[in-house]
Amino acid sequence: MVTNQMMIVKINGFGNLEIGHKDMMGKVSQVVEMGNQARIHKGANPFTLDQILKKQEFWEFVIARNTQIVRKSKSSESEYLKNSGKIDTVYFHSLRHIRT
Repeated sequence: MVTNQMMIVKINGFGNLEIGHKDMMGKVSQVVEMGNQARIHKGANPFTLDQILKKQEFWEFVIARNTQIVRKSKSSESEYLKNSGKIDTVYFHSLRHIRT
């Protein structure tokens, strides 16, 4: 396919995320909304994107996750590359550890 078709991916425990089938990119607002629904369900207050971006723990997570992806992409035996057409639910589950 020439164009980047949008597809819906179910992320267990969080909901559905719309991503491009070629670029594997989704909307940050959808991810924030999924996280806020989980927070509300647990009795916590929702976050705004601005609040999330100001958290040191968030940036530590982003740097650590990016480092993991870069290391895996350099390996010919990379599970990340073998499964590049799949959503990495470990990524989303690890977002649960960001403190409020």
